[in-house]
Amino acid sequence: RQRMSWWPGLDLLGVAAGPRARRGDATIERAAAWLADNDQPALLWVHLYDAHGPYTVPVDFRPDADAMDRARSADRADMNRRDGQAMGLIDLLHAGRPAQQKLSYRAGVRYVDHLVTELLANVDSDARIVVVGDHGESLDEHDYLFNHGATLFEPSLAVPLVVVAPGVA
Repeated sequence: RQRMSWWPGLDLLGVAAGPRARRGDATIERAAAWLADNDQPALLWVHLYDAHGPYTVPVDFRPDADAMDRARSADRADMNRRDGQAMGLIDLLHAGRPAQQKLSYRAGVRYVDHLVTELLANVDSDARIVVVGDHGESLDEHDYLFNHGATLFEPSLAVPLVVVAPGVA
């Protein structure tokens, strides 16, 4: 099985903790195979986890080295600004990398967009399709470093909702 943990260090330590998910390419492959084998009306629900931390996407979707260098410089300046600021344990795990996280999150979103496009190529033209995000990412807005959790700010609540169906404008 292809799996990833919400924090890659846990996998390296052999610890099975936190939410776990199959990589998007494997998920889309299984969903496409299921669609090919089923000609009856049905509901197919697909959850793609690749736009969640730790944002492990294929090399083709990762930010280029120059962009990551600029992000690292911005993160060093941010850590100097935060010096002495009290942070919780989860924030400390993500601290010092908000600019890098933003680039990596965008890479995850690009990858998920690619995967959804790939899956939709296997869907009949009269299918009803609903695409929705499960949550947004704060990405350091409101001085909130962790990707989601205990806040109700707009960045966490605003999610895309796309409905495509015959007769729906």
